[in-house]
Amino acid sequence: MSISGLSVYSNSSRYQWQITQNTTSSSNRTQNELSGLTSYTSMASQISGMVELVQYAMKAMGLSEDSRVTFSQISKYQQQIEKEFDDSLKKALEESSLSDISGLTFTLDTEGKLTAAGTTEEDTKKAQDYLDEHPELAEKLVENLKEADIELTTDLKFTISSTGEFKLASGSTHELQSLLDEQSELVDELREGLTGLNVNLDELSLVFDDAGNLVANDDHPQAYDINNWLRQHGELEKLLKEKLEEQNIALSDVSLTLPKDGGMAISIASDNSEEVQQALLGQDELGKEIYDGLAGLGIDPDITFSMQVESDGSVTINSSHPDADKLRQLFKDNPDLTKQYAQVQALAGIEDARASMQIDPSAMRTRLQMETIASSWFSSQSSSGFGTYSSASGLSLLTGLNMNV
Repeated sequence: MSISGLSVYSNSSRYQWQITQNTTSSSNRTQNELSGLTSYTSMASQISGMVELVQYAMKAMGLSEDSRVTFSQISKYQQQIEKEFDDSLKKALEESSLSDISGLTFTLDTEGKLTAAGTTEEDTKKAQDYLDEHPELAEKLVENLKEADIELTTDLKFTISSTGEFKLASGSTHELQSLLDEQSELVDELREGLTGLNVNLDELSLVFDDAGNLVANDDHPQAYDINNWLRQHGELEKLLKEKLEEQNIALSDVSLTLPKDGGMAISIASDNSEEVQQALLGQDELGKEIYDGLAGLGIDPDITFSMQVESDGSVTINSSHPDADKLRQLFKDNPDLTKQYAQVQALAGIEDARASMQIDPSAMRTRLQMETIASSWFSSQSSSGFGTYSSASGLSLLTGLNMNV
């Protein structure tokens, strides 16, 4: 990220200059880039503008007008707030995007409304705002499912990959399979118990009988031993029946198998989730449109732009980048960011302005006296004087300096 062409124009002050700055380094400012301050022939005018800047700096630093301050102190403070602004801007740019687009899940309800849920509240809001602004996306999805003869009798929950692939994450089979996966300890106990009875799990299918009991299929040769073991270990059966009742699924529609690679698989005759998944597989173009739209919500962190503080304190953003309007809105929505930048800009040129004078303290005092304006800078018969300057400590402004410019 880079910022260039920074400008300050103050209606009330007698200074005006322009500097160029990159947020990763302030060393690019050079004396040659000063355009206005050095054009003044009057040393008093130059110092007057300098005093206004110093006065602003002292207020920003929380110092009273009778305090002492050096240019070195002001420079360090300016560097501090510049870093704070840089960090704040980077954070704001990062927060303008979804933090985890892969963590989004979508739900299409029976009314055709598409909603999103993210890993954070911020992601959820950003994604939902986008979907609400583009209702045509849900309309296209509903229309495509109708063309595949899929009727929305229940809410569909799914995810979308970066390639636009829809993956169904709902349906009775999916939810009950998730329950079985979560209850891995009970499933492992069942597998170990039946293996101890020398049951061939590959040939076993479990169903619910007319009394609602989980049993082996009738034609299994070890049905008696299996059913006796199941009656003594009914925790998994209880959980399944409660879930099936919640979803209003008939027990007679359910069958369970025990795959070779472990776990337990469930099949529900009345569930059309497999048909829905097949219909969604042909919607990659729409899925890519949704994914790309959400991925493009943020502001490019490498955006290049110039900023100018206006007389009313607002900031003007100039950029040819496609995200320029998003950046302008970012500053409108973050007044503290605008305030931080105004502080940075107001202080950024103090050291450059001081260096541009190219005059030592003795010559400065002589020139002021020659311009016959010393009385406007010193208190009457003040013994504190103007102050001193050295390359090490900079300019020290003493209490005798008239700060009421």
